Amino acid sequence: MPPTLPVTERDSTTSTPSSEPMELEVCKEVTVQTTSSVSVEAETDAESRVTAERTVDMSVRRTMTPPAPRPETMLLNLKKIRWQLGILCTLAVLTVLYFARDIFIPIALSITIGLLLRPIVRWMYRRHIPEAVGAIICLLAFVIMIAAVILPILGPARAWMDDMPRNIKRAREKMAVLRDRVAPLLRVQSQIADLAAGGEGEEQTASEKPVPVTVQDSQFTSNALSTTGSMVGMWLVVIILAFFMLIEGDSLINDLLTMLPTFREKRRTVELIKEIERSVSSYLSTITLINVGLGIVITLTLWAMGVPNPAVWGLMTTIFNYVPFIGQGVAGIVIGFVALLSFDSIGYALLVPIVFFSIAAVEGNVITPSLLGRNMSLNPILVLISLIWWGWMWGIAGAALAVPILAVLKISCEHFGVTTNQNATVTPTPV
Repeated sequence: MPPTLPVTERDSTTSTPSSEPMELEVCKEVTVQTTSSVSVEAETDAESRVTAERTVDMSVRRTMTPPAPRPETMLLNLKKIRWQLGILCTLAVLTVLYFARDIFIPIALSITIGLLLRPIVRWMYRRHIPEAVGAIICLLAFVIMIAAVILPILGPARAWMDDMPRNIKRAREKMAVLRDRVAPLLRVQSQIADLAAGGEGEEQTASEKPVPVTVQDSQFTSNALSTTGSMVGMWLVVIILAFFMLIEGDSLINDLLTMLPTFREKRRTVELIKEIERSVSSYLSTITLINVGLGIVITLTLWAMGVPNPAVWGLMTTIFNYVPFIGQGVAGIVIGFVALLSFDSIGYALLVPIVFFSIAAVEGNVITPSLLGRNMSLNPILVLISLIWWGWMWGIAGAALAVPILAVLKISCEHFGVTTNQNATVTPTPV
């Protein structure tokens, strides 16, 4: 029998060649698992690092950037900005109107004359009269009417202005009579004031001290001539501008309408211009008739009472009455001063301004409201504010234009208010 080897040795010798590949595979698997675990850990670390960076970045952004505003807040901010811009634009326009008043006063007067005469020019155009010819006829009639009223009274007015120093002296003499009558009252009042101040009350009062009076030469004539020259030049510019506005007004409006984008805005603008033209023309023509009538009544009343040069004061009343409230007050004071100079009796002299203010009260409270109606009724507070404002801005011309400017603003606000309400009812509300 051949010799047999031990089982252990055979098994060991036979198992050695097959175990080596298995060990290699196991080592490979362990290496792969190790590398995969390392790579997973690296990826995990990278992801955690990125996440941490993102968290820090988001926290920094949250702390640095404010939260987004709500739509309501944005709308309120836009409204505030709009109001602020509107206020700034208004202040800028008013500043320009103040510093460039020498330019804007003739333009405003020419626009007012154009609004007054435009309906007459259109009526003549419907009768186949050209606009240029109609404008020339209306302006010539306007100038002739003013010249026919003013030229006859220039002589008495100039003579009265030349006699102003003597008139003032006479007025002081007559006022001295009143001062002598109230001198005891003034003396008692001064003594009471001295006793209240701790004095003895025996000193000479201010009413007893002689007052030096010096009469200087009048410079009214030279000032009047220089003022007349500048006024004539300004009114020449006004007439020329009014002529071109009467013949080229529609073309200017058409050129302005081409700048508007929609037909609705064009129609609204044309309606507004027509309403302003109709209302202002009606207002100016009615006020002119009322003022002329008031001037005639005042002239006849002063003539009946014996006041010298009644036509001068009637014309002054007609012109001053274009300035509500203030104009009548100034005219009444001037007429009272003239009456004080003209009559020896102080009581009769004081009766003249009383009659004047009575007639003016009837005109202002009964005749004017009934003729103008409610459509052109203006708030007296707004009228006074407008008079003060435009009188400060443009002087006498501004005070005369204050009411027409206020009427234009009222018509514009009412027109846009009505159109806004109509648009608000027509536009559907979103669901």
